Amino acid sequence: MNIRKKITALVLTSGIAAAGLITAAPTASAATCYEGRVVFNKDAGDYYLPDSPTFYKTTSRCADINISTNMSRDIKVCFYKSDYSLNYCQANYTTTTASQYTVIASDVNDGVLFRFRFRTSGYSQGYVAI
Repeated sequence: MNIRKKITALVLTSGIAAAGLITAAPTASAATCYEGRVVFNKDAGDYYLPDSPTFYKTTSRCADINISTNMSRDIKVCFYKSDYSLNYCQANYTTTTASQYTVIASDVNDGVLFRFRFRTSGYSQGYVAI
């Protein structure tokens, strides 16, 4: 294929995608993951979710740790050992977008204990999908 044909094919494909004729369908695994979501309410004054001594535990339903917050928040995940002692916290915070799911940690094994660490202690509510 010569360069002119390649450019024409690229322009046509881009135009079709931009027109909305080609869309990515949500995967069945994403739908299953979000169906198992859990509501949360983090009190003002708290930095961790859930409160100690409770933890979230990853499941086979989701490969990632996802959170949807009512307003933009900076969040990271702290992982714990099976004896509930701290293993480590992520080095960097991830900024969420209000009312959208954000992946905070990806490709996490099943059965891992964790808590969210918020940069600020303000009230927050939303959903956790794990």
